[in-house]
Amino acid sequence: MKNKSIPFLLTLAALLTGNGFALTPITENFDAPKLNQDLWSSYILGKARFSQSNGKLNFLVPKPPTKNDYINMELLGSQPGMYEDWEMTLDLKNSLKSGDNAQASPGFMFANEQDYRDYLYVNFFGKSGIDAGFYNDLAKSNAKPLTLKEGVSKGAIKVAYSKKTKLMTFSASLTTKEEGYKWVAIGTFAANGNGSGKKNVNADWKMDPATGRFRVQLTGFAISQAVSRGSISIDNFSLQAP
Repeated sequence: MKNKSIPFLLTLAALLTGNGFALTPITENFDAPKLNQDLWSSYILGKARFSQSNGKLNFLVPKPPTKNDYINMELLGSQPGMYEDWEMTLDLKNSLKSGDNAQASPGFMFANEQDYRDYLYVNFFGKSGIDAGFYNDLAKSNAKPLTLKEGVSKGAIKVAYSKKTKLMTFSASLTTKEEGYKWVAIGTFAANGNGSGKKNVNADWKMDPATGRFRVQLTGFAISQAVSRGSISIDNFSLQAP
């Protein structure tokens, strides 16, 4: 599925200012009555909102929607580095049906902390599948290694980084944390341009292997699509050493 809203994501990532710390283990189940402002910083475009309720982070777009409703929520105080092993997991739900003219999705982004022109995004369209984009100096890779043979309205994504191989390995589960994860590798990404294989994307982000870090951002976007509470959500976010 072609994502019409992604070109402006780089601008949004550049506007955010996170804290420059090394990785601090984070577990966020979104059980509190409202968002933890000490942990997250938000950028909003249009009517998009994140709201914590029923133990989830709900993505909302009230009627009438605009053509670009977007929210980017950056994790503060914890930026995983190229010099350490780490993994991020999160549960995703999307019960809406997306098309070319109206679509909505939860997802996440990783950006080069040293150069905002380098970033990747993953969007979860539920039964319409997964969409991913990889950018290097504003240039988008044509490769699309992240695919699922079976689409589901809820599931999970894991990103595992190895300091030895410098590879991010993306895995998907058709089940959530409560149901028990069943991970299947769906692709890899090499930020240093040295990866190989049919399901790998290479990009030379020119990150210093001793100091380079990644910004972590949770996202929700909609194109001409209203989103009611409970239709799209993120849950069980975890960023820690494997």
